[in-house]
Amino acid sequence: MTQLVQAKDYDPIMMDDADLAPIFNAVAAAVNPNELQAYVMAIEARDGAPLTPVDLHRIAHYPKSLARSFSIVVSANLGIALGGLGQAHDVPTLTRALTQVRDDGVAHFQAQRQPGRDVHARVHNAHAMLMGAVYRSYCDQLVLNLP
Repeated sequence: MTQLVQAKDYDPIMMDDADLAPIFNAVAAAVNPNELQAYVMAIEARDGAPLTPVDLHRIAHYPKSLARSFSIVVSANLGIALGGLGQAHDVPTLTRALTQVRDDGVAHFQAQRQPGRDVHARVHNAHAMLMGAVYRSYCDQLVLNLP
């Protein structure tokens, strides 16, 4: 018998913080440190000075904050991909939908890259790549957490 999963169980509005925290932590841990470092270096180059320890601390927690923000976006996009979140789906259907949501989101962030190598374009592009990495990781964590 095929196991059905309620799509709404992957809606962060319907989930407890206790359920979301491990996902957000896993996303933050999965982000490539080089992408975070590229973002820091681009900001420092733009500003002409090293970031303060407080700023570095905030940036270190930024992937978790992004994942929390993206949870709503992913949920909305998943609802669109599935024709709503109110029904149950089998795991392969949810996996395909989440994969499509992931790929579309990553493509969106890649398309946000700006041409040019000036400091502002470098910061923008490093930020877009970091957002794409977090979005990808969040979707992948949802797939990994399917039964």
